[in-house]
Amino acid sequence: MQPCLRAFAILFLLLTILPAQTEREGVQCEWDVDGIKRRALVYMPSGEARIGPIVFAYHGHFGSSAQAARSFGLHKLWPEALVVYPQGLLTISSFDPKGEGAGWQLHRGSYEDRDLKFFDKLRTDFANSGWLDPAALHVMGHSNGGAFAYLLMQARGGDLASIAPSAATIGALGQAPVTVPVAVLHVAGSKDNTVSFARQARSMRTLRKTFCCAQKGEEWAPGALRYPGGSADFVAFIHPGTHVYAKDASALMVRFFKEHRKGAAVKPALSEPHFSGFLRILPSMTAWLEAARWINV
Repeated sequence: MQPCLRAFAILFLLLTILPAQTEREGVQCEWDVDGIKRRALVYMPSGEARIGPIVFAYHGHFGSSAQAARSFGLHKLWPEALVVYPQGLLTISSFDPKGEGAGWQLHRGSYEDRDLKFFDKLRTDFANSGWLDPAALHVMGHSNGGAFAYLLMQARGGDLASIAPSAATIGALGQAPVTVPVAVLHVAGSKDNTVSFARQARSMRTLRKTFCCAQKGEEWAPGALRYPGGSADFVAFIHPGTHVYAKDASALMVRFFKEHRKGAAVKPALSEPHFSGFLRILPSMTAWLEAARWINV
């Protein structure tokens, strides 16, 4: 057992005996992947269950695992899940031509697939140590991290239950086709000029066509439309912001992850705000119209 996995076991025992209100602490762990030191900030699940869902959450370019934990906060919203915030390596991008910031590969074969290999190592170690429910591995990421989530769907779709990219686009399907459809929740800001909303909208339309989704969406949550798919669900959450990570995104992602297990797609019920009073219905309708205006094209 690797040192970090032994630390997990000790932390798990502590969590089962400490009071329920104790906030989980992250554990900085290290792996050797082809001679390269790779790190991740790991939050163990609370409660007594060991095997369960796992979420890999990828920061954007110039980000870090610690910053992702603060920004995404998935470990707080889903205490029953094991949440992993991997740390990227220096990466060249159109915004960082000198490669001074940490990020993720965008295409198969780039950087000798260092980040795909890191994913493989994480998944294998957590599965072999008995933490991973193989039907409940979920991935999310923002910006460059969201693009890497899409690459994982293309390259490792058979391992995933669902993904939730934010402010990102998918790579060319002709070069890396989706061989195993995976449920997708895409988060986009209608005023995003960094990864333009127009490009994101094209990615969303392409995936809905690939999944043989319904042409018209149904409201899944305020601002979010669900397109039932013949092969996989697709949900689009459109917020009125820019390239920033939306404050409501993580809560919606956790709901989406809970609704999807690999090999067992679930059709969710209508969201609660439909029946919670006139003052709550009006914002819901406004958000629905905003989303429909952008993505039903």
